[in-house]
Amino acid sequence: MSQVMLYKPGKKITCGPHSLDYIIVDEDDVDEHLDKGWVKHPDDTVLPEPEPEPEPEPEPAAKKKPGPKPKAADDGENKG
Repeated sequence: MSQVMLYKPGKKITCGPHSLDYIIVDEDDVDEHLDKGWVKHPDDTVLPEPEPEPEPEPEPAAKKKPGPKPKAADDGENKG
């Protein structure tokens, strides 16, 4: 009887970019294990990408601080 290696995400081995657990089962038992979440090929263990978190809204632009007030023209009338 033939045997088949099955995979799921785990930590037993590293296969390329995948961290996997594996089992070896008789060919007759493959469907039973596939129903339990095992897969036939390491590439099938790739979990879907999590949805990216929404970017925070940009903070409102800081108000510009006013510069120094312009000085009144010196016309000589304010001398006291």
